[in-house]
Amino acid sequence: MSVGTYVCSCYDFAVEAILMGSLCLVGFVGNMVAVICLRSDKSKTPTPQLLIALEFADTAFLATVFLLRVLTSVQATASTSSLFCTICSVVNMLSVSLY
Repeated sequence: MSVGTYVCSCYDFAVEAILMGSLCLVGFVGNMVAVICLRSDKSKTPTPQLLIALEFADTAFLATVFLLRVLTSVQATASTSSLFCTICSVVNMLSVSLY
């Protein structure tokens, strides 16, 4: 594997697995909190029910993105390199991005 290919695969892993995965998890948590809050709303308008339906659609989209992009990126990275090498490269990328 050349250096350019390694850097590209690390970038793909960082964007698809780490960034998109964390955004999906934050989206799941946010949608669940919103559903809990909107369920307790006592208004007579259909707005809370429509927002809950929208949140379920968003959760389905997030689950699809998580399955199709994040898990396949993790699987592709794990199959092309050892797990230790993957963990070391992720830690290295995170430490560089913090500075």
